[in-house]
Amino acid sequence: MSRQMMLLSLVASTYGRFYDQNVPMQPFPNLDCADVSFTPGGGCNCDTKISGSKVDIEEGYDPATDTLTCPACAGLGITADFDTKTGILQLSGDVALGKYTEALKSVTFTSTSGAGTSRRLTYNYGHAMYSTATGHFYEYYPKNAVNCNTVGNCHWDDAQAECADKSRDILGLAGYLITITDAQEQAVASAKL
Repeated sequence: MSRQMMLLSLVASTYGRFYDQNVPMQPFPNLDCADVSFTPGGGCNCDTKISGSKVDIEEGYDPATDTLTCPACAGLGITADFDTKTGILQLSGDVALGKYTEALKSVTFTSTSGAGTSRRLTYNYGHAMYSTATGHFYEYYPKNAVNCNTVGNCHWDDAQAECADKSRDILGLAGYLITITDAQEQAVASAKL
């Protein structure tokens, strides 16, 4: 019997943690993979292999002063890549949920700002980015990732089919193209995708 890769997402936010200028702070120090139960079908445990996770400075991000790092990632077989434009730390690698949990526990937030403004940091297990502001998951697909015709033109049907592909489901939810209907969703899409 072969093991399948499960794509899942678990979302959490951290509030009320203080940070000091130029002092690394771990926003999720008490994670425990045994507590993960918000998964498709509920059949997840610490040995379940997943392919990614994200940490997002969702509110208050200042690209000039804020960074996220993952000191434990390399030793866990996980690659960490911080996007200074979006404030998202992308973790990737096909490893067990337990290793992603250890990686997330080691993530550090550092700010050189002395302004004392608050930040909201969120994490999720899985390949998409979750917004607590909209309650939706988002994932950007570059043009070369969408099945386009031979001259490179992409049509709505092609893009919708890519989003709705079963392998891109999140928590059992089928994907679809974003339809921006308000200013809040426009702000999330333009800042994070």
